[in-house]
Amino acid sequence: MTFWKKHSSKVDEKKVESPINASENKIDDPWEKMSDEQVDEAYTKVLSELLFNEEKIVKMTSTQNRKNKITMIKQQMTKPHGQMASVLISSIRSNSNKEHVRNLRATLSTVDEKWFQDFFNSNGLQVIMDLITEKQNKPMFTIDDMEILGECILCYKALMNNYLGLQNVVSYTGTIRCLIQTLQISPRLKKVNIEKGEGRKMWGQYYENSTVVLELIAALCLVPQQVADGLKYVMEAAESFRQQNNERVVFEMVLIQLRNQSTPELFLCRILQLINTICILQEFPYHQQQTYSIKII
Repeated sequence: MTFWKKHSSKVDEKKVESPINASENKIDDPWEKMSDEQVDEAYTKVLSELLFNEEKIVKMTSTQNRKNKITMIKQQMTKPHGQMASVLISSIRSNSNKEHVRNLRATLSTVDEKWFQDFFNSNGLQVIMDLITEKQNKPMFTIDDMEILGECILCYKALMNNYLGLQNVVSYTGTIRCLIQTLQISPRLKKVNIEKGEGRKMWGQYYENSTVVLELIAALCLVPQQVADGLKYVMEAAESFRQQNNERVVFEMVLIQLRNQSTPELFLCRILQLINTICILQEFPYHQQQTYSIKII
C-alpha cells in the first residue's frame, strides 16, 4: 500500500507541474500577447523584407494561421544576415574558390532589399558573370571548376527568387547570355570518358548545372513585358551566342543531346520544357511583335 501511495503522489505532482510550466512559458512569449492585427503587421513586414510581391503577401497573410506566422517572424528575426555585400564580393575577387562562392549563394537566399541594393551597387552581378566566363574559358577545365560554376548558377537562381534580383538579371547587359554560355560543353569535357572516373563526375556535374540553367531560362521567358519582356531578352541572347559560336540553330549545344541515350531524364525534360515555353509564348499576340525560330536537329 505504501508503495502505491508514494508512486501515485509523484505521478500526480508531475501531472500538475507540466501544464503550469507550459502555461507560464506561453505567457512569457511576447508574441502570444499580441493581437492578430499586430502579428499580421509584423508578418507583412517580414514578407516585404524577403521581397515577396504585394499579391503574394496578401495571399500568404490571409491563408497562413497565427502559429505559422509567428514561427516565420521568429526565424527571420534570429536568422543571420551574413556579411556585407562588399566583403563577400571582395573575397571572390581576391580568391574565387568554391567556399567563397557558396558563401555568397547562401547569403543571397537570406538577405533583405537593402543588402541586394548594396550588392548590385558593388557590381556583384558582374563579378558572378566574370567568374563564369573565366571558368568556361579555362583550358584545363576541372571538376572543381564545374562545381564553382554550379554555385554561380545557384547565385542566379537566388537572385531570381525576388523581384529586385529578377529585374537586374533581365535588364543588366550580358547576364542572360552569360547564363546560356554555361550550357556549352567545353573541349576537355568532350574528350573525357563519360563512363569512368573523373569523366563520369564531370559529365554528372555538367548535367546537374545545365538542368538548373534550362529551368532558369524557361522562367526568364515568362517574365512579362510590363517588367522586362523576358522572351525577347532570352532569344536575343541565344541568337547572339549562336552567331558567335557558328551554331545552326539557337540552343544547338543542348538540342543535340536529345539524341544521346545516356542523357539524364530530368535534363531531357528541361530541354522540352524550354522548347514548349518558347513555342507557346510565340503563339500569343502578346509576344507577336518579335518572333524567333527554334527547331529540333
